[in-house]
Formats: sequence, C-alpha cells, structure tokens
Amino acid sequence: MKARLLLFVIFLFMVGYKLAAVFGAHGFPVYDSTPLFWTESALQYRTARRVAVTGVAEAVMKDAQYPEGLDVKNRLTIVMETVCGYLYRLFVPKTVPFHTFLIIVIALYSSVGVIPLYLTVRFLHRSRAALLAAALYAVTPAVYTTVTAPGFELQDFALPLIFFHVYFFVRAYAAEKSRYQYSFMSGAFLFAALTSWHLTQFYFLVLVGFVIICFLFTGFDVKPFSIIVATSILAGLVIPALRTLGFVLSLAMLLAYCVILASTIPVNKLICQKIVLVCLLVVAGSFSYYISVHILSEYRFIYGLLWDKLRHFGVRPAQTTDLPWETLVMWVSPFTSPSRSVIVSALGTIIISGITGAVLTVRSLLKRSGTRIEGLLAYFAVVFVPLYLLMIRMDAFLVWFFCVLSARLWLDSRKILRYVFLLCVIGNCILLILSARRTAGPDRNHLLGMLMHTRLNVPHDAPFLTSFAYGPSILAYADHPIVLHPKFEGEHNTARIEECEHRLFEDENAFYAFCRTYHAEFFVYQADMLLARGPESMRYRTHTMRVSRQSVAYAFHFRPRTLEHFELVYTNPHYRIYRVLGYGAERHDRKPAYFRVYDEQMFDVTGFGIIGSE
Repeated sequence: MKARLLLFVIFLFMVGYKLAAVFGAHGFPVYDSTPLFWTESALQYRTARRVAVTGVAEAVMKDAQYPEGLDVKNRLTIVMETVCGYLYRLFVPKTVPFHTFLIIVIALYSSVGVIPLYLTVRFLHRSRAALLAAALYAVTPAVYTTVTAPGFELQDFALPLIFFHVYFFVRAYAAEKSRYQYSFMSGAFLFAALTSWHLTQFYFLVLVGFVIICFLFTGFDVKPFSIIVATSILAGLVIPALRTLGFVLSLAMLLAYCVILASTIPVNKLICQKIVLVCLLVVAGSFSYYISVHILSEYRFIYGLLWDKLRHFGVRPAQTTDLPWETLVMWVSPFTSPSRSVIVSALGTIIISGITGAVLTVRSLLKRSGTRIEGLLAYFAVVFVPLYLLMIRMDAFLVWFFCVLSARLWLDSRKILRYVFLLCVIGNCILLILSARRTAGPDRNHLLGMLMHTRLNVPHDAPFLTSFAYGPSILAYADHPIVLHPKFEGEHNTARIEECEHRLFEDENAFYAFCRTYHAEFFVYQADMLLARGPESMRYRTHTMRVSRQSVAYAFHFRPRTLEHFELVYTNPHYRIYRVLGYGAERHDRKPAYFRVYDEQMFDVTGFGIIGSE
C-alpha cells in the first residue's frame, strides 16, 4: 500500500510539472486558445474540438485538403481526438474552456507510462527498485518535451498503451500459468496502440526482431506471440486507416507470419526450422520492398528516410542533390538526429544508469544467469540507442527502457552502484529544475496577428494556401479551408505539397496556375520561404539554393506591386496575406505597413543565393 501511494505521488508530480510548465508559460491563452497548438497538433485539436461540440468526427474533413477533403476515416487514426472530445462533451462543464481541459487531460494520460514501468520492474525485482526507477523516469527532462511544448501529439496517447503491452508481454513469457491470458492482454494493448498511432507498427517491427533472434538462437514458444499477432491482424482488418495502409502486409506482420509458419515444423527438425525461417524472411523482405516501392508510398517515405539517414550517418548534407524531396521533407524535427547538447540536456544522468544497467544485464546473459525477459529489455535498450541517434522522437522509448534497466544498479551486491543510482535520480532532478522550458512552434504574436486578420477580414469559407505546417492553424483558429496540411497519410497530399513548394520558386504564372487548380482564394506567404536556406527550409528540400529574381517568391517578398495575379492585403514581419485575383475581384490600391525585412534596399540579396538581373 505504501509503495502504491508513493507511485501515485510520483504520477501526480509528473502531471503537476506538465501543468505548471504549460499554464505557467508567459502568455498562456486562458480564454482564447488562439494559437496554442500548431501544425499536426492544431489539426488534431480541431478534430477533438469538433467531437466535443457536435458529438461526431468527420469521415471526410472537407476543409482540411480543399477542395476534395481529407479522408479522415480511411487515412487517419483519431482515437485520441475522439476520446478527448467525448470526455469533454459528457463530463466537463462548458464554463471550462476546451483547450484548458485538453491541457489537463494530456498531462494525465501522457504520465500513465510510469505505471507499467513500475509494474515491470516490480515484477522482475522488488518494489523499492521499482519506485526508484519510476522516480528516475519522472525527473528525466525528455519525458516532458512534447507535452510542455505544448503539443497534442498522438505518441503521448499511444506510448502508455505500448508500455502496458510490454508489461503484459513480460508477464506472458515469465509466467508458467495464465501466460495466454497475459498474451491476450498484451495483444489488446497493442491493438489499442495501433489504432491510436501509425508509428506503433515500427515499434512492433522491433519486437518481431527480438522474436526472430530468439527463434533462431534459443528455444522459443511461439504460441503466446501468436495471440499478439492475431490481435494485430484483427486491428489491420477492422481499423479503416490500418486497412488502407495495408498493415497486414507490412514488413512487421510479414516477418511475424514467417516465425509462426516456421514454428509449425516439428521441433525435432530444428535445423530445418531455422533454414525455413531464413528463407521465409528473405521472401518477406523482398515482398515488403516491392510493396513499399510500387504500391504503398507511405512505407517508402519512412524506409527511404531511414536508409538515407544511414547513408549519411544521420547528418544532413550541405549539398542535397543526391537526396529526394520525400526524404528532405521528412528529415525535420522530430525525425532529426539529436545534437550532443540535446542528448545531455534531455537524457541527463539516465545515460549513466541506463548504460550501466544494460552492461550488467548483458554480462549476466553471457554468463547464462540472466533470463530471456532481461534479454528482451536489454535488446530494446540496445536497439533504441541507434534509433534515437537517428530520430530524436525515439527518446520516449529509450528513456523508458533505460529506466527499467537502471533498476539493476539497485539490486547489485556492490553498494557503490546503489549510490550511483541514487545520484542519477538526484542529478536528473536538478537538471529538470534548471532546464529551460521551451515553447515549440512559431512566434505567437505575429501568427496571432495574421490569424486575427484572417478571422475578422477575410470572407467566410475562403480557401487558403500556405505551407503545410501552418495550414492547420488557419483551419483550427480562423475556420477557413486549407489546401495543404501536414498529414502525409492523406491521399495525394505529399504530391500536392511537393508541387506547391517547387512552383513557389518558378514564375508567377506557374504558381498562379497551382492556386487556380485547387481554388485557393488567399495565399499566406512566410518571410522564411525566400530568406531561409537552412536544412528545414523549402529552398533546401527543393534543391533551389540559388533563386532567380524572376521567381514569384522574390516578388512576394520584395516586389508585391509587380504581381499581376496576387494582391497584398495584410503584412507583418513574418507573414503576408495575398488575395488571389481572377475570381471576379477587383484590385484595391492599398499601402502596406513598412517592415525592414521586406525592404529590398536593406539586403544584399546575392548573399542569400538570389541571382539574376534587376
């Protein structure tokens, strides 16, 4: 009872820290949510708010991918948004602003991951070690990154489900009795995670890798794993988004089928079993490659990104000519590699305790005194280290498994390791207190100004074109249809984004034709569209490090009066709103506010890679 109470205190600490970080941030909009969330979070916020108001989620979000609409039912996983929307609709007084309620709910469910961590360590070791592991998890800064941004992220909802799945998987392969019941529970939580977050299937791929290793090199009972695979097949068949993605034919599922098929060969033909499995794995890998290249582009995106990152050792090259747009548009936060300073500030002392725990576990396995479950946890930690170095988003997995392995320090007979463990907890606690609270996203003052102008001065339902990252803010907070959005799962969305970004650096007629094709009546230009040349800029990923003065982007920035098909109607230091002419509208003679960033005389444009005659 005392241990559970302490665990509850740790959970409350995590929730309280997240709420304090968000509500205590300067400029938190208590009564007006504009613009609290941005990019994907803003789109997900809009979906949740609609469920809260109307009680239903749109099957096709007409305003999100104008004019045909975003096929939400068959392309997206909206469990998180639906749950949050219904909780507010059914149980929360309407005097509580929806975005305030949402921050509280996010803080609650994103902290639940500490519970399966405690249960896993307690099952393997003892409660005191489990409490210390939970405390270490609670004071590691990386745990709070997405929530305190603030963000409304799918991973924060799905990760606790994945960690409960891991806990029950551990119980299934450690118990002599009730192992099939534990397997079913593990599969049920994996089912829920798969329906909540697309990237859950890539975690499942890592798990299948462990099963394959065990099958090839040790004796392995496939039956509990088969139950988990069965629940995953069910998810792939009944969940429309997973069915559209062809999840039942994904690499993870194909490899899982191979293990199950190989296990049907009698145990007394062990060598034959392994040979058959290797052959099946080769066939499955080849088939998966064919599918990702020729049928399902969604898999090509992520696998292509991983391959290109490996080729370049996780470092974005200065010259991008050998990398496709598909790779470069994905090679942004949170799919970038963490810098050394970020690794230290986000993970802190868990680097010491986690690596030490992994070494102790591996050593016991080599001495054959360790268990397969310990091997599973060490395997996850070892695999997620390089994955984290490739994609910073993997930090949530790495921290969780490092905390589980850190408990080994408390169990070691050498007292010095216990002191190291305690110092790691204290060290990360200090680091968390001293760490700067960052706010992700654009400058809210200038974004708010643009959104307020759009909300108050632009005709209702006028479609907007802007970058895919900023489109959701216009949809969620100004209630206008958008042409582009950041959900790459949307059919034809990535091709449309690529075309838009390339047309921006061509002449005015080419960009105007794009606007007419998708019925955009307004275009929001961002100052960094022309000026930025960094690794997350449009110019970088479209291979236009040298831009012509004759491009429409140059005119949008420096020479709006020379434009024939666009009229400047609003400007601030970061954003400009242009009306797309040709819809029966007349040009008005407006004098825009002056900002130095748009003054051609203040720039040596050749220093920005801009070429061509005056």
